[in-house]
Amino acid sequence: MKNKIFVIFIGLMVLIQSCGMSDFGEWDLSGLSVLRIEGSSNVIYKYSAWGGLDSHAFGYRLMDSTKTFEVDVRADLPFNKLISIPNKNKISGLKHECEKSCGEYYEKAIPNYQPIQIKKTVKLDIEIENLIYQYKGYSKKSNGFGRFQFESFIETRDSLFFYNLDDVKRKNGQHLDNLKIKKCMVDIQNSNDRNEVALIVIETIEIDESNKKLTSYKTYHLRPKNKIKINEFSDYGIFKPARMKNTPSRG
Repeated sequence: MKNKIFVIFIGLMVLIQSCGMSDFGEWDLSGLSVLRIEGSSNVIYKYSAWGGLDSHAFGYRLMDSTKTFEVDVRADLPFNKLISIPNKNKISGLKHECEKSCGEYYEKAIPNYQPIQIKKTVKLDIEIENLIYQYKGYSKKSNGFGRFQFESFIETRDSLFFYNLDDVKRKNGQHLDNLKIKKCMVDIQNSNDRNEVALIVIETIEIDESNKKLTSYKTYHLRPKNKIKINEFSDYGIFKPARMKNTPSRG
């Protein structure tokens, strides 16, 4: 059953890509965040949108900040996750591919933790680096999921420090005095268009720079115990909410 679902999912993604997007009508944005690139007029949008035939488009888009965002998966950046803070010279990310290590092949596949391919392109005069990992190797390096409420935070240029955290995932869960997270994939979300933090989604990814070996990754969902304004966080290395509106397909 799982294999059939996987095949259907891949088939739908191929259909979305091959149809251009024009066959899916108007897109309803369910999430849109923007990260400003220091020293550049370019920005990166992180988006999620739903269209006709229950099609779901999501990803990252590099654009000039003066342009209006529209869904067009053919213009998306080629990866699923950022692995470092983007700058005006380089943006690095990763994705995973089956490579005979998913579905019916998963159990017998030998995990590979180094990239099976590294692709480099240039867009808007910025080098785009995409590290492609084997699916099983990628999945084996997951350190799970953390869900906490925090009382306060301190931000440095490259890291975020959260204090007095309570685990809300389990009854009688873990308490942490502090949690340090290196900026990489930080997405601040609000609710009802307010300038208040509702949720911070952080994905930490550890890669050995000497050989690009993936060592671990983990996802955190952090909610403030008290009201915190979004503008208390800097724009450096952080996605913040962008105004959303329905967007036509680009075909």
